[in-house]
Amino acid sequence: MIGPSPRAQPFREDGAVALLVALVSLLLLATGALAVDLGNAFARKRLVQTEVDLATLAGGAELPAADAASKATAVAAVLDYLQRNATFGQDESTWTVGQLQDTDTANGEVVFDSANRMRVTAPPATVDFGLAGALGFSSVGVSAVAAAEIRSPGVLMPMWLPASCGVGAVLGDTGPSGAGDPSPETANPTPKDNRLGLSSVIPTTAAYGASVTLTATLTKLPPNVTTADILFTYGTSTQVNYPVPAFTRTTPTNNNRTVSITVDSRVTNTAGTWQMWARAKDGYAKTSVDFTVEGAGTLECSSSQRGNFGQLDSPRINGGTKQTRYALNLAIGVDHSFVVHPTPSSNGGECTSSAPSELDNAPARDGRNCVNADEGNDGPGLTEGLLAGVSGYPGRLANNSGGSCGRTPIVFDKVTSTPLNNDVLSCFLPTGYTNASIASGIGPTTPQGVLSQAIFDSPRFVWVPVVGCADRSCKGDLAIKSFASCFITDEGLASSKAATDATSSNGITLNDGDTQVSSVQLMCFDPAALPETTTSASGGMPYLGSGTRIVSLVE
Repeated sequence: MIGPSPRAQPFREDGAVALLVALVSLLLLATGALAVDLGNAFARKRLVQTEVDLATLAGGAELPAADAASKATAVAAVLDYLQRNATFGQDESTWTVGQLQDTDTANGEVVFDSANRMRVTAPPATVDFGLAGALGFSSVGVSAVAAAEIRSPGVLMPMWLPASCGVGAVLGDTGPSGAGDPSPETANPTPKDNRLGLSSVIPTTAAYGASVTLTATLTKLPPNVTTADILFTYGTSTQVNYPVPAFTRTTPTNNNRTVSITVDSRVTNTAGTWQMWARAKDGYAKTSVDFTVEGAGTLECSSSQRGNFGQLDSPRINGGTKQTRYALNLAIGVDHSFVVHPTPSSNGGECTSSAPSELDNAPARDGRNCVNADEGNDGPGLTEGLLAGVSGYPGRLANNSGGSCGRTPIVFDKVTSTPLNNDVLSCFLPTGYTNASIASGIGPTTPQGVLSQAIFDSPRFVWVPVVGCADRSCKGDLAIKSFASCFITDEGLASSKAATDATSSNGITLNDGDTQVSSVQLMCFDPAALPETTTSASGGMPYLGSGTRIVSLVE
């Protein structure tokens, strides 16, 4: 008889559970160790990021850096900040300018993407691991990257100024293209000697306020003369006469004489294009030679002019009709960058279709150094761009209508129901200064940085290209000579923070029906009066090459 089978013994898991607990515990400890050490590494990286952000801003304050010397200055500023603010795990005593310029990002590097933009990689900080060391991880290096660039505050307006009107009160009206008188109207001294001439004039330009020695050849002089004059004329009434030193007596066959004169401040204190005329025995040469004074102009441009500035036909990235893009450029600023032409006075200030000229043709592109200039200003475009708005954008003066100066907004109710900004330039001056303090010329006498940074928040602050041509009647493709800092206002030079002479329309004149802008007035001033740098202005535009710089981190 077979007995019952023995019952199978249950499988015991006591040991497996213990093993599992041990393995999980080890894994949890390792994970915790990594979490602690990696958390420390991330915290250190944040410190390094803050360090390199501020070091980059310190270097950015030295931009633009277009040559080796200026780049070295910017790199030195970065290194100085890094060394004085090094964090744990960095050996700042070993860092050098050369190290930051050796193209090896592993030990820190400064790279210049352009003259106006730089990128900094911080030297790494070593983070030593603690608990994670038991897992074979001894340390890790953490670094960070930051980039900074400089921009110009404000916007570039689609207007242009002749070289003779870069400072002081300037006016633009809506006369049709070609309607304005030349700047200045040319004198025509009489009587004429149709044989007499003037040639080989060197130089034909002078800096504002300077004295220059000029040589010229008087041709076909009358016989038996030993003296002559060179007359400079500007406009219809301004004349400066220079007697030339006595020369050997002329004969019918020996009648050319090369002479020298010193052209002084009587001429060079008025910027623009003068005419030079030879004179002998009370007769003047039939034709003249142009002589251009470059630099700051008189406080107001020639009173014979209808207007001192015209409009630019500048393309926009998204295209549009001529009037629409003009109005948009007024309302929100030109949407691509411009730079100064390397030879703005060559060829009479006109650009050619070849290098170094970069014409402002469609499609819109950065780095243009020429503008497409018209003489007049488009009334409907001015009205939309400055007041009524265009393509969903408010008019320029409809922004910040409350203003920074606490002045009652302007209302042009036949144009727009929106109250308009009414700031004045003198509002941003400190007590004791007038507009004349900053708009009487460009040079060392201008008080530096006296204007408040709040000026950048006013929609009336704008930049306007100044072209190499000194005549308001110029048109076509013109070379950019500089950029004028201007303010839309009809204030005079005597206005101050305490008292302004601005009218109720403050620089905007409407037509007889009060439905359209007929003229705009600006006060242009020395950019040196603006703060050197600012962080208060938002956005800005690509740096113009001079004037206030917005230094900011990018990316």
